[in-house]
Amino acid sequence: MLENLPVHKILPQLKETLTQQGRAVLMAPPGSGKTTLVPLALKDAPWLKGKKSSSSNPGGLRPGWQRSI
Repeated sequence: MLENLPVHKILPQLKETLTQQGRAVLMAPPGSGKTTLVPLALKDAPWLKGKKSSSSNPGGLRPGWQRSI
């Protein structure tokens, strides 16, 4: 079911951008999978090991997606 979310299509490009540049801005409409799919897709990324990650939205920082690995 998660593969049906619109953001799923850009995950390879997002991972590549984060691997090369260490940051990215992902803008997509509500319900496209930004906060549901992206954290799951990136949680085991090798460049994230030993680091914290965060996600923000127009409402402010989302502390639910901060994690130390």
